[in-house]
Amino acid sequence: MSNAYHDTPPPTVIGDGSLSIELRDALTIPSTSSNGRWIHVGRPNTPIVHVKVLHGSGDIIYRNLEADDSRIIILLEDANHDPVGDLIITGGTLFQVDSDQKLVHQGVGAAKRLHKFGHPGAGPDAFRVKSIEISKTTSPLAQFKVTAPRTSGDSQEYRIMIWHEGD
Repeated sequence: MSNAYHDTPPPTVIGDGSLSIELRDALTIPSTSSNGRWIHVGRPNTPIVHVKVLHGSGDIIYRNLEADDSRIIILLEDANHDPVGDLIITGGTLFQVDSDQKLVHQGVGAAKRLHKFGHPGAGPDAFRVKSIEISKTTSPLAQFKVTAPRTSGDSQEYRIMIWHEGD
């Protein structure tokens, strides 16, 4: 993998604060859940090749230029630290967002990311990212994990940036 992925805008960005996912290519929104999970499928043959996680301050807190076969688990919580959802993101044969709830298409995202989806959380109440864990799909061991401090219900404004093969 070349460093060119690092120098180009990411085609997929996941933002904290009432979680949003902006993508270049749309996700297929399933009409029904499977075993209580909603599997949103993206463009075929889009392995994840580079992942970067930023804190709201702009600091890079994780970067992996060899992120093939990655699994990203995001846990969500409300202001009382009660769980309100989770997502599991993988790329490979299919880029996939496995969510506890059906994602909502929210229109157009930022430049180069034409589709924006949101997680409904716990209805109208605010929620945030509780933790982000990144591992290989072939290993239960986390390569990276960050948990938001419990001292505040405020969002840490994490951003997960994903580059795919061929981008």
